[in-house]
Amino acid sequence: MESLSVHPLASSARPFSPPLSLPVSFSTFSLEEQLLTRFADTESMTDPSYRGQILVFTTPMIGNYGVPHNEAPFDSQDVGVVLESKGIQCAGVVVGDVADRFSHYQAVESLASWCKRHNVPGITGVDTRAVTTLLRDQGTTLGRLVVGDDVALPPPQAHEYWDPTLENLVDQISTKEIYTLNPTGDVKIALLDFGAKANITRSLVRRNAAVTVFPWNYDFNSVRDQFDGLFLSNGPGDPKQCMEAALKLRKTIQEWDKPIFGICMGHQIIGMAAGLDAYRMTFGNRGHNQPVLALASSGSIKAGRVYVTRYVTLLSCLPLVAYPSSQPKSPVCSAVAGSIPSGMGALLHQLQRLLC
Repeated sequence: MESLSVHPLASSARPFSPPLSLPVSFSTFSLEEQLLTRFADTESMTDPSYRGQILVFTTPMIGNYGVPHNEAPFDSQDVGVVLESKGIQCAGVVVGDVADRFSHYQAVESLASWCKRHNVPGITGVDTRAVTTLLRDQGTTLGRLVVGDDVALPPPQAHEYWDPTLENLVDQISTKEIYTLNPTGDVKIALLDFGAKANITRSLVRRNAAVTVFPWNYDFNSVRDQFDGLFLSNGPGDPKQCMEAALKLRKTIQEWDKPIFGICMGHQIIGMAAGLDAYRMTFGNRGHNQPVLALASSGSIKAGRVYVTRYVTLLSCLPLVAYPSSQPKSPVCSAVAGSIPSGMGALLHQLQRLLC
């Protein structure tokens, strides 16, 4: 993996939160570039999928909308937070121009003060388009933030960079306790938390699902008969660090006859459970235009039709390519085609519209 030092690429470069407060072992991270608008910058910074990464924002100005008050009720509409988690998850921020003044009726503080409060380093005045070009040319890159006198020092050797993919970041961010949101919901969904962003659970409870959140390595098979469906969330790092979850899920796929969903990290775990390999690609792939065969009718979805989806694929389609044709059809293939619990058909339809 290539390495990169993010130092001032413009004469006005300056830190906007204290970079020296970051432990030395956390001075190098993976970099991702994001195109963001409105509160999307703070949403990405609180997304657990970006844990341990430096975010390079390609939008020319960041922070002009400020940071909202990040608390919400726990009810049938909300899950305790406005953003994607309680705090900042990324390890550093690189922007072209940070707004010192913000203007939004929901904002309560600036991006800079928010980063300082969470002890997350940030640097502004950087030519982020140049950094983006480098990332697009060489793919995922290990890097560090350098300011002040450290700019003149020689860069670290390749082996001195910390690679977050070598650690189980999912275990760091996943819930340690089981809890239920909207317990009176019509459909009972179990969610394995690999680093779930709040909008996943928020979207489920707003469709009147009772969502029980489990740690990433919890043995769902011991309680699976209590639920109408299983959801595997997004999360950070290398999915191979979560082989324990994949092996437990393999039993679920073989024995359970109800719908299973996966998104981002969760989708890769499903693939590994089905016998597929997961490996890092040069660029982040958003999964656009994935063809999915509908095995059952639900709302506007008609059985037998192929729909072009984006971002997420229902597991009910996965075994069509994951298992040799000589094997009997996995129960997962018939999960949607078989008996659908009361309310699950409507939820499937709404999730398809939301996520696909």
